[in-house]
Amino acid sequence: MTTPLNTVGYFQLVSVMASQWSVVTTCRCIVQRRDTKKMKPIQPHSLLSICAAVLCLLATSVAWSDIAVIVHPSNSSTISEEDVSRIYLGKVKTFPDGSEVIPVELAEGDVLWEKFINQVLKKSNQQIKSYWAQLLFTGKGTPPKAIASGSELKRLVAQNPALIGYIDSSEVDSSVRVVLEIK
Repeated sequence: MTTPLNTVGYFQLVSVMASQWSVVTTCRCIVQRRDTKKMKPIQPHSLLSICAAVLCLLATSVAWSDIAVIVHPSNSSTISEEDVSRIYLGKVKTFPDGSEVIPVELAEGDVLWEKFINQVLKKSNQQIKSYWAQLLFTGKGTPPKAIASGSELKRLVAQNPALIGYIDSSEVDSSVRVVLEIK
């Protein structure tokens, strides 16, 4: 006859900062034994090592993601990182060739959104919210339209020559043209 399984051990890792973004997660590490007379608790250093390894894997996959700034394939404009920043901050309303530009972005909270505002716009999450709140209040601008996913953003840009957007570089295909890649 087998005895019921017993569960021992619980560890919660609350917050980890990795490349200017935070991950809030819970790691539950469980040891199960059939021997109910001798329960061996999980050693704290083992729990910490397991949780740290999992979080490092998650953080490095995001850190290696390159951002591709994309436009419609018919758009032949050459665009610098400074141009992209000015477009996304609402300071410029046209591509360098004079045609209309409409920026679209990934939804707030997306890892690529945070990387983009940090590296290209040189602002934090709170700074960009304050920036757009002030422009909206004064009637001087509206933020780029937020799109839920990279695939949806790519589809929209492929259909409209006025749009500019950014996606993970691994999502790029022939339906769009990359004008800038951010490492």
